[in-house]
Amino acid sequence: MIADPVGTAKEGAAQSSLALLVLVVGSLSAGGCAGWARLNLISAELGRISKSAPLVVELNAAQCYYSIEDERITIALADENISLTGEYGKKSLVTSIVLEGLPAHRSRDYRLDRNSVRGKYRRGPKHVRFASLSGILGLWLEGDNQLKGRLRAFVKQQQFHVLRGWSGNRRVLLVGDFVAVRNRERTEELLRRSESDGMERGVPARAYGKPRAVTGPPVHPPIQSQP
Repeated sequence: MIADPVGTAKEGAAQSSLALLVLVVGSLSAGGCAGWARLNLISAELGRISKSAPLVVELNAAQCYYSIEDERITIALADENISLTGEYGKKSLVTSIVLEGLPAHRSRDYRLDRNSVRGKYRRGPKHVRFASLSGILGLWLEGDNQLKGRLRAFVKQQQFHVLRGWSGNRRVLLVGDFVAVRNRERTEELLRRSESDGMERGVPARAYGKPRAVTGPPVHPPIQSQP
């Protein structure tokens, strides 16, 4: 018997639609227990302004995790699309935040320094990375295994060029919020990705702001004048 091509096509389309529906529902279910994050990058350059570049670069992540080790909280977020147009349609994001000290109660404000934030994102052939300079992050405990946070920080941003490699030191304002769920394995994996290719964290955050030792001749008490 010769198969009906129209019927076969309809069955194939129905199966594809069902598979897509299962994929979407699965993604939504996974996203519900994987946290989320919204970041915005805004140029802080006051010397010039581009006619066509976006005023705000929006970065959204469908995964956001955290882990606690000793007195350190690590937050890591990521996102990656499935491109139907090859490399030019690919988008990805990975960012990590390292905070020293635990909240005394249900919330805490953290001062951010040069070791606090590391991030990379890709938009097609465009690759960008950034690292924090200074800023503030507020953290709130939401249940036993969930954190909510908001941050505002100045970061240094660089872009990759085929001939020049990583170049540029643009000063950019990073603002955003997130909800992170506890997952040590995923946090450590994303932390390693964010610190790869020259993005390693250097001097421990606790060392910043530590006064230098002053050396010199001994200081004697003033000589009392004779009456």
